[in-house]
Amino acid sequence: MSDVLLPQKETVPLQKFIKKAWVKETTITPFTAEPMLRRSKKNRIIYYIGSFNPPHLGHLALISHVFQNSKDPDEYNAIAVIVLAHAEGWVKRKVSGDDSPLHLTFDERLRLLEASITKQQRDWLWIFPVDVGGWWGFQGRLINACARDGFVLEFHELLGPDYVQASQPKSSGLHGIVTSNICRPADFVSSQDTGPHLIQLTGYTHWEKIERRGDNEDVYMCRHTRTPEYTVRFVYAKHSTMNEDISSTQIRKTITDTHSSELLSKISTVALSPELLLRILHEKGGGLVG
Repeated sequence: MSDVLLPQKETVPLQKFIKKAWVKETTITPFTAEPMLRRSKKNRIIYYIGSFNPPHLGHLALISHVFQNSKDPDEYNAIAVIVLAHAEGWVKRKVSGDDSPLHLTFDERLRLLEASITKQQRDWLWIFPVDVGGWWGFQGRLINACARDGFVLEFHELLGPDYVQASQPKSSGLHGIVTSNICRPADFVSSQDTGPHLIQLTGYTHWEKIERRGDNEDVYMCRHTRTPEYTVRFVYAKHSTMNEDISSTQIRKTITDTHSSELLSKISTVALSPELLLRILHEKGGGLVG
């Protein structure tokens, strides 16, 4: 009697493979919903690496804007975003030259990130519970676990436009880069009344506008000239209301220069989870707040 071949499912929850790739003893539930892998598509995860010392509104605006304009399964098919915080050693080195260096621990930065995301965002956004050092092995295991069941999974790195400069664009993503001008200007964009004029990136093809359904933001893509499958995706923001000067560096300076009685009002318009940040600063003490 011959074996009966069962039909393969065309969609499978991503979390099935995350659990296979997760080798630590801790139990994880990355998403409140279940991002689905599609067998007939390239499934893309956008990952975002940062210090988040502390995290600010621009970080979340960039994440949300890019994902909402990349999740169409018939176009880019981004199924999830994973946020990765640098290890404490990285952050210490980065702030070592500051006059009064504020160093939030890895756990403190994760608390601030977790507290800032909504229930709806948790459907597709995962704050990775281990620092970047534990990411690369997991990434490879997840790709392989998906491939064994016939699913193609790619990882594209989300970068701020300051890392995608026209003359020297960073190519650090595993399969590609995604960026936007939602929170700060991009030097390869010259806005015009009829839409953005995009300057060609060194080492990449000319920008192509992506045809998309509905009334969405304009999206453009270019390819690496030597490795055409490696792409840069740019999600244009027509009407950004973000303060272009928001940065973790500026928030740290505000914390150093502001009396504690005024600090919450100063950081509430720029920092993620400002009340929690203030509590953490008081817990740390040591003259961090006046």
